[in-house]
Amino acid sequence: MCGSGEQQGPRDPVVENEEEMLRFWRENDVIRKSLERGEGGPYFRFLEGPPTANAPPGVHHIYARTVKDIINKHRAMKGYYVPRMGGWDCHGLPVEISVERELGIKSKEEIEKYGVERFIEMCKRSVFTHIEDWSKTTERMGYFLDLERPYITMDTKYMESIWWSLKTLWEKGLLYQDYSIVPYCPRCGTPLSSHEVAQGYKDITEPSIYVKFKVEGEENLYFLAWTTTPWTLISNVALAVNPDFRYAEVEVGGERLILAVGRLKEVLGDNGYTVIRTFEGSEMEGKRYEPLYNFKNLGFDAHFVILGEFVTLEEGTGIVHIAPAFGEEDFEVGKVYSLPVLQLVNEKGEFVDEVEPWREMFVKDADPLIIEDLRRRGLLHSVVDYTHTYPFCWRCGAPLLYYARDAWFIKMSTLREELLKNNEEINWVPEFIKHGRFGNFLKEVKDWTLSRERYWGTPLPIWECPGGHRVCVGSIDELEKLSGRRVDDLHRPTVDPITFPCPECGKEMKRVPYVIDVWYDSGSAPFASLHYPFENGEEFERQFPRDYISEAIDQTRGWFYSLLAISTAVFNRPAYLNVICLDLILDEKGEKMSKSRGNVVDPWEVFRNEGADALRWYLLVTSPPWKPKNFSRKLVLEAKKRFISVLWNVYTFYRTYSELDGYRPRGVDERVPYRRRAAVDRWILSRLNRLVKYVDERLTDFDYHPAAEAIERFVSEELSNWYVRVNRRRFWKMERDEDKYSAYDTLQEVLHTLSRLLAPFVVFITERIYREVRLPTEPESVHLADYPEPNEGLMDEGLERRMEVLLHIVGAGREARAASGIKNRQPLKTAYVAGGGDMVEEVLQDEELLKIALGELNVKEIKPVREEEILKRRASLDARRAGPRLRGAMKAVMEELEGMDPEKVYDILSKEGSIMLAGEILTMDDFMVEEALPGNLKLGEEGGLKVYLDTVIDEGLRREGLAKEIVRRIQVMRKDMNLPYDATIKVWLKGDREMEDAARSLSEYILKETLSKSLVVGEGGGSYSKEWEVDGLNLFIG
Repeated sequence: MCGSGEQQGPRDPVVENEEEMLRFWRENDVIRKSLERGEGGPYFRFLEGPPTANAPPGVHHIYARTVKDIINKHRAMKGYYVPRMGGWDCHGLPVEISVERELGIKSKEEIEKYGVERFIEMCKRSVFTHIEDWSKTTERMGYFLDLERPYITMDTKYMESIWWSLKTLWEKGLLYQDYSIVPYCPRCGTPLSSHEVAQGYKDITEPSIYVKFKVEGEENLYFLAWTTTPWTLISNVALAVNPDFRYAEVEVGGERLILAVGRLKEVLGDNGYTVIRTFEGSEMEGKRYEPLYNFKNLGFDAHFVILGEFVTLEEGTGIVHIAPAFGEEDFEVGKVYSLPVLQLVNEKGEFVDEVEPWREMFVKDADPLIIEDLRRRGLLHSVVDYTHTYPFCWRCGAPLLYYARDAWFIKMSTLREELLKNNEEINWVPEFIKHGRFGNFLKEVKDWTLSRERYWGTPLPIWECPGGHRVCVGSIDELEKLSGRRVDDLHRPTVDPITFPCPECGKEMKRVPYVIDVWYDSGSAPFASLHYPFENGEEFERQFPRDYISEAIDQTRGWFYSLLAISTAVFNRPAYLNVICLDLILDEKGEKMSKSRGNVVDPWEVFRNEGADALRWYLLVTSPPWKPKNFSRKLVLEAKKRFISVLWNVYTFYRTYSELDGYRPRGVDERVPYRRRAAVDRWILSRLNRLVKYVDERLTDFDYHPAAEAIERFVSEELSNWYVRVNRRRFWKMERDEDKYSAYDTLQEVLHTLSRLLAPFVVFITERIYREVRLPTEPESVHLADYPEPNEGLMDEGLERRMEVLLHIVGAGREARAASGIKNRQPLKTAYVAGGGDMVEEVLQDEELLKIALGELNVKEIKPVREEEILKRRASLDARRAGPRLRGAMKAVMEELEGMDPEKVYDILSKEGSIMLAGEILTMDDFMVEEALPGNLKLGEEGGLKVYLDTVIDEGLRREGLAKEIVRRIQVMRKDMNLPYDATIKVWLKGDREMEDAARSLSEYILKETLSKSLVVGEGGGSYSKEWEVDGLNLFIG
């Protein structure tokens, strides 16, 4: 075998193409042009959730940004102006904790010793430690975002807008200070808000204890209470009972216990106690008991029974131990009874010096020691392991404690109805979040604990004087007017020293020592990013509320809530109108990713190996956004093979043959008119336009997942596996006729539309395809082109139905071929099609569709038949049914049947309705009917159709099959030699006689199929040769 034009084979170019397209974007400023596209037109108002850039981005960030990118690019290509300002979240515990670790600091005292100003400077520097990582990742994944002009939450203008909003809340009476129970992180030394707490719950198992409180003045009589927090017993000041429950005094093991009747069985079991008396809970009010601990003498102000309807019978004993310093209900009921707040725990969560046995010990660590102490003193009834959810700090992971502390709050509970009303205006994807996870949270909304006893954050702009007067400052100008000092930074080191005379009494006013919750920072982005109301008023009105946001589902307790809470409190409007919630990214086994488990995947490893498009596509198509996704590079590779590689191969096919033929994309007037195109061309255009309509509708409704699934089905099944495959010969053939140009025009139109349709999903491969198929007059980048619109006139429902039937015929035929075990390359004579009615007749009468079916099934003819014409039916006597009637005649009937052909018996029954045997008349009801295929037929079924394939191979069919086997081997050898598609060759062939006879008789076919100039049969030769075995026959090709 000799070839002209030998060359090296190309490498897989998909990932290389991404780097090339990035260079193209940079050189042509494509991202900036895309961001500016649509200026002056209608707005699509997007808001980027600000990440903190003190750690590199992970796969979950790629997921969220891909989902944002799809919708933004879709709207931009639809002609909307889509401002896409980037953002950076700078303040708060995440940054402080990171700096503490860097400095080796473990407490607030150490921060104070290090110096607050120095610490804040370190925080400022650390915020952007990984900003370059974020910027590079943003570009590499193809996410179009304006990072040259981002909003930065530590920027003075941004913070000034926050101050303005807080002043607005102050003037509305929504800001207040209170001494109350707040969730508190002893590690971070600050209270947290309810939505922060909601993000940190974990299931834990720890000891719960039943404790005996000795009734004062009684011998061996105890109140029995239950607690899951033994450490809070140190601050016990009362016991609560429900006034409406019945309680019992029971004798157990020589001592008497008091507990609720409704809890006797659960606590004490079925036996082992004797009920002495029962009584109402209200009868115990004021009854005194001896304190468990007396580290602080409280006298008659504490240690007596109080009444509380919050006491239930669901758990415990019906008697609740009360420590107002550590529980919200305890604190509130304590106000009613004027109970003391016995605070014996410091800000680090350690017992104070008065608690001598356990001083300076973290309270949770003291639990087992306290339990042992109660056991030793005879006050412990029992210990039971208890599994429950417990809150942990959402950032540092420390267990939270509930402390009574001074704090500042926003009265969100008074805005509950407004929050619920504004939530009704929001389109949630998935929809069930609206009234489920998010709506339920709003129904139970608590006042927002705004203040933080920390350093790196927006200072709470409230100044107070010794006379109790307060001023809330809402701007830099106002602060200058009050103090006479102009500042250009609003962080603590700058504003803390600023004092001024009280406008009411003249005494010195100092700022309260708090910063605010970092979630308030990011939740202010809709207005603070524009420095509203100090500038950009018109732009704010154009961009508020925002049309679209998207983040992970945990933001229902974070950013999604803070956005809505602030916009409701300040503007009484929702901050956003559409939101896509994304569930978790898990590892390939369905476990949560973490560095400690070693299952975290670096996005850059995926970029370098599988590519960003493959990663994007996997994240989009693998499951709906509200379901968790298992993730690994292997899964991304599978998605790449299933779709990206298929699309690339279609593009490569088009590029290769269009270059060989010198075909270039043509204007509408130059293309083959639609009505003169082949049926399969019109079909793929019909399917394409139906796809365009569906995808556009889905993206308009923020429903990207079914759109991605539909695109994958179209590309893999309809375009690649059907249209391109059945049309290969139209591209291969040498004649440059209208049919060939019809195929080129059609595939060019399909790829041109697909590149634009897919551009929001996979950004690099679509750019490459678009650049190949665009007209010179069209925009330089697919991301600057218009989104395709469906052409209703090209949608041919009848043709689509006929092609669907044809596909079922081919599918059933392939199944029959597989059942026969005969290779697809071996031609067969006839395929019979049963079922489908008139539609099958229409398909088989259509010359174009019939030609496709014949080629796909590799048969000479396809005939429609009735099933009864094909199947052999045999009738055999059903003795169980006929026996009772025939009785004595049964033997004679059986003997007569033995001499008859069961098929003939069935024919008589079906034609005559009955048969006479041994003088007895029998009907079809007396027989069992069996169906059987003739030995030469194999059956396949699909879509309600049955295809029967005649498997008899005569000599002519055998030769054709061998010729096809020869062609296949020659094509393999061409590939081995890396020959160009249009390179011509000379072929020498010899082998067994049957093989040589086939080559001689079908030489013209072999020459045409292999682009051979000559075929010499019976001789060896050529610069490259190979020996083959085909169906037991020897074959040499050179």
